[in-house]
Amino acid sequence: MTSKRTIYLIVDYYFPKSNKIHAQMTEELALGMQDRGYKVVVIAPDEENIYKNIINIRGVDVKFFKNPKIKDIGLIKRTINELLLSFNAFIQLRGFMKKNKPDLIVFFSPSIFFGPYVLFLKFFHKINTYLVLRDIFPQWAVDLGLIKKNRPIHIFFKIFEKINYMAASNIGLESPSGLKKFRSDFSSYNSELLFNWVQLGDVPPKKYSIRKTYNLSDKIIFFYGGNIGIVQDIPNILNLAKQFLNEDKAHFVIVGDGDKFLDTQLRISKHKLKNVLLLRGVTPEIYLDYLQEIDIGMISLNKDNSGNNIPGKLLNYMKLKKPILGSVNKGNDIIDVINNSKAGLISINGEHEAFFNNATKMLLSPERSIYSENSFKLISDKFSIENALDTILNHNK
Repeated sequence: MTSKRTIYLIVDYYFPKSNKIHAQMTEELALGMQDRGYKVVVIAPDEENIYKNIINIRGVDVKFFKNPKIKDIGLIKRTINELLLSFNAFIQLRGFMKKNKPDLIVFFSPSIFFGPYVLFLKFFHKINTYLVLRDIFPQWAVDLGLIKKNRPIHIFFKIFEKINYMAASNIGLESPSGLKKFRSDFSSYNSELLFNWVQLGDVPPKKYSIRKTYNLSDKIIFFYGGNIGIVQDIPNILNLAKQFLNEDKAHFVIVGDGDKFLDTQLRISKHKLKNVLLLRGVTPEIYLDYLQEIDIGMISLNKDNSGNNIPGKLLNYMKLKKPILGSVNKGNDIIDVINNSKAGLISINGEHEAFFNNATKMLLSPERSIYSENSFKLISDKFSIENALDTILNHNK
């Protein structure tokens, strides 16, 4: 009897420590691969590593290794801790890898610091590797002024970025413009389009009510769920909320974690935004329950970002048939993807009047139901898990 081919998914955070969309996407990818007959193991760091053996989390086998915390900490400390990822993975997983040779490795960026480890595994086991590239770092950090171009720290990050790409037999990027730019800048690497994905299907019965818990029963809820950091430009959403202070029906809910959470909290208090509810991140189950009750799903991206990333939070919005309201960097593919499909209204960050007018249309327009239906149709056509599986597994035939 032929044994199952083995795939390792290497990620920087996973359940139960992470409730973010990327953990959900990893889980859905793993389950989809299992359904196609593969043996799948998720490899992830954990600062406590209380699980010494492989454990099964929600149907997926997971192998943790110990590494200092890499999320929601300062940039310098995060960089040092992420630098340890490859070293700690190599030391702690040596015996595991010898006994469980992979046939394919799929790894995700961020983080760029898994590159040395995956490069070693690629040549040691003589296997294909696939990089799911979800942001171009350090370029976005330069765009946002976090680091200076061609300074030592930038050069340092560029070295690891290159190692990350060298470690990949194939690289998947999430948008057509992002792919075009990548091929222009890094023409020597094999790259292709790999849209974000989500598993469609029935949503479990709702247990948690955001409307009842926070007394929002009569409100039109504008909802943002995801990372709260400089890339997302949450002040952009708060500025919109400020314009709606005298509109009793409109209420803004922001759910997530990130290094700008406390700053967001202070801004809400300073500007007396009584129409904004800020909550820490919740479990995927509670998050999906909340989404069933909200009216409009929001995205925001910093205007100085040059990337073309399609925010993962869109996936669950569209899965739950929510119309999309967004304000993103100029030239981002998501503008045409959403607007042309009439799944919502996306404007350019900095064009505050357009953002306000679009929000007003969403608040008052009976066409919101049309946006909702088109939102679900778009995800069914373009962002299905089956499309992603076909693309990635095509390299492991």
